Amino acid sequence: MNTENEEEFDWASHLKAYLRTDEETNIEIAFQFLTSLGLPDDAELQELLRSTDMNVSYCLKHEVIEPIREVTKLDLHTWNVEGILEKVPQLTLLQELNLAQCNIKKLPRDFANLEQLRVLNLAFNKISELPQDFKRLAQLTHLDLERNPISALPEGFWGLHKMQSLSLEDTKLASIEGIGNMKDLEELDLRDSHIASLPAEVGELTKLKILKIARSRIKSLPAELAKLQNLELLYIGGIEGLSLPEWVLELKNLKEISVSRHQLSEALEQKLRESMPDLEIKF
Repeated sequence: MNTENEEEFDWASHLKAYLRTDEETNIEIAFQFLTSLGLPDDAELQELLRSTDMNVSYCLKHEVIEPIREVTKLDLHTWNVEGILEKVPQLTLLQELNLAQCNIKKLPRDFANLEQLRVLNLAFNKISELPQDFKRLAQLTHLDLERNPISALPEGFWGLHKMQSLSLEDTKLASIEGIGNMKDLEELDLRDSHIASLPAEVGELTKLKILKIARSRIKSLPAELAKLQNLELLYIGGIEGLSLPEWVLELKNLKEISVSRHQLSEALEQKLRESMPDLEIKF
């Protein structure tokens, strides 16, 4: 009889029992054993360690990295990521990462090692700047920076050519010069931002379907926006001094406009309702 193998089997079974409860106290106990006795060679256990976001976070916290190296999705939003965040860049195969509402003030220096990231949510944090090599995240298609005190973007940011959805809502960014390089952009959210003007190059984003600038500091809409023939949603409400221009009639694919009453003249409203009977106008 191989007593050593039986003991190892029992050890792995006990760990799996603790982890399957999904109770944080039991998971903490399991990881205390893991860090003191080591990781058993058990494929089912290793699969269990990467099966939930909580288990993965504990692996990061306790530096049990090997079982989770192939994780591609991680959702830590609203969590306390102290002792965890700095280890996330070791998960170099991550494609989707949610760090919203984690009270993050600064991203790890090696954050751009996550070169496979497609979707990144950093909303509702306290991040004032992105890493200087952020441009290495060249696979990004969706980025949410809502409600972060970011006032500038690092060099090369606008060269993230695969970007499809970008939220700069409620940031301190004052300019988006260079955005014309993001040719695949389909959704742009600038609501409540410090941006004072839309550059004409926004008109080059011909795949854009959603444009939200409500309650921003933008005072005029450049005529080049008439080239956005795929635009479906336009939100401009809550901006004093900004009126909906006549060229909006050229946007034949518009499905919804959200405006303040003073931004839309009665004459233009009538024309819109006549030429686009399916258009929803929200005040």
